[in-house]
Amino acid sequence: MNHYKWLKQVALVSLMVLLAITAGCSLWDGAEESKMIDPPPNDMMTSGELNEDQVYNDEEAIENVAMSLYFKDQYGYVVPVTMNIPYVEGIAKQKLRYMVEDGPISEKIPYDFTPVIPSGTEILGLNIENQLAIVDFSEDFLNYEMNDERKLLEAVTWALTDFPTVDQVIINVNGETLKKMPAQGIPLHEPLSREMGINIEKSEGVPLSQTSPVTLYFLNQTNDLQNYYVPVTRLIQSPNDIIKATLNELIKGPFEPSGLNSVMISSVEVINTDQSQDLITLNLSDHILGIDQMVSEESLHSIILSLTENTDATQFQFLINDESYNKPVTIPAHMNIFEM
Repeated sequence: MNHYKWLKQVALVSLMVLLAITAGCSLWDGAEESKMIDPPPNDMMTSGELNEDQVYNDEEAIENVAMSLYFKDQYGYVVPVTMNIPYVEGIAKQKLRYMVEDGPISEKIPYDFTPVIPSGTEILGLNIENQLAIVDFSEDFLNYEMNDERKLLEAVTWALTDFPTVDQVIINVNGETLKKMPAQGIPLHEPLSREMGINIEKSEGVPLSQTSPVTLYFLNQTNDLQNYYVPVTRLIQSPNDIIKATLNELIKGPFEPSGLNSVMISSVEVINTDQSQDLITLNLSDHILGIDQMVSEESLHSIILSLTENTDATQFQFLINDESYNKPVTIPAHMNIFEM
């Protein structure tokens, strides 16, 4: 799941420039060994390079795949929404096509979400080589609202870096590489990556030069009361321990007013943590338990999603007051699943 994680060497200077310009329980039941929470994600193409000339020859080719499409929610956050889309050659190009306003699934997108890729945008080409994706959009790509400039870049970048064959993204329009975005002037001199963050927010009282990014998953709710996870990249005082820092920021909860909901109550304490290779062990106080003496599924998922973004871990084991709570588990294969 390396495509979900922050790269260790954060390009803080680039992030500063961007900011300056843009001003329960059932989850673990029956676990006898380390296991997946969900089946492996279909949008993770795990072998070879993905390019526009790739041919899918399997006679038993699947008709649909689950993809995380990035839309804007009612609060303006860029959010991954898992939907089933038809499998075709060049699935990464297809993924972006389904994120276009008035695109092929515009009538099936959940009511609370809207595309940020402008209407009429065509994906003229997409080539992936050596972990670099070069995507060529038609000129309609530039017909976005000014306040959506960064959201547009985040949606495209995070959608493509969901694939394990992509770490960085270069954006072309009509065959020409953009040097900066036209509305707010966000610079594009370097390839984009997940290092740019998503839904950026800054902790008060910390000089930008002394901050480090930590990506957190909080909860929001649709108008029909369906919960979904929202990634937020918070700039915090550069921590000595990214695991504890991630947990402590989750315990602090979302900034106000954000419209987001906490995943843990403020009285939860981090007793200690340990990472051994790809396994993180978390020892938390029993304040994380609900009235049923179980950790809620939302808390578990938020912790795992957040730590996967910020560390190189792939397995997670929980202790409650030094007592084992579960066998090691891995990241959920999909989040925010909506039926078409």
